[in-house]
Amino acid sequence: GGYRAVRDFWRRQIDKRAAEKISATQSAGAKTEAPLIPEQPS
Repeated sequence: GGYRAVRDFWRRQIDKRAAEKISATQSAGAKTEAPLIPEQPS
């Protein structure tokens, strides 16, 4: 049903936020924060 659509939506949001965080942490030189939502095996 709509579960896959919801998960795809969140995956897109997480990917976008992760990309921003990666570029930010690369300039900072450290990756300290864990993702808010743990990645689920597909």
